[in-house]
Amino acid sequence: FINLDTEVTLEAVKGTQTNMPIYSGMMQVAQLDNNDKLPYEELGGAFNKTRFHVDQNISHHTADKLWISYLKNYQPGPDRHIYAATMENDVASVILVSNRENEACMDFVSVVPAFQGKGAGRLIAERILYDFRTKPVVTGTQVKNIAALNFYIKCGFTKIKKSSYVLHKWG
Repeated sequence: FINLDTEVTLEAVKGTQTNMPIYSGMMQVAQLDNNDKLPYEELGGAFNKTRFHVDQNISHHTADKLWISYLKNYQPGPDRHIYAATMENDVASVILVSNRENEACMDFVSVVPAFQGKGAGRLIAERILYDFRTKPVVTGTQVKNIAALNFYIKCGFTKIKKSSYVLHKWG
């Protein structure tokens, strides 16, 4: 087996968000009824540190295609939610949330590269923390993804709930 990375599941510390953010400046957050007309390639291609991207046996192009496919096939429902931040009708960021019995999990967090560093991801994360304030909210990332870790810490995800090794075997 080859150790690719260590993944962590982070939990938001309660009390992080007390007001429901809807907009910040010209950016707005909404929960979407469907995943139509999202900028799939830009959102799915925004990743570069996932376990698929760090595996030497998977090309970055193939890894991007996996995330694009995941987003295109994600259908919202009673326990599956799509949140989007928009600016002047352009989608800036998307977060997919699974509402589980004991927690809500941010499964897919992506910001269109042109909007990175402008608060789009944080605005959605704050909205999710507000909407799911009655239960723990968690998310996961790889330890070597420093940018993602810093983003989650800024959003209040400061409790390490679990860590695990990512192992792959080829042959």
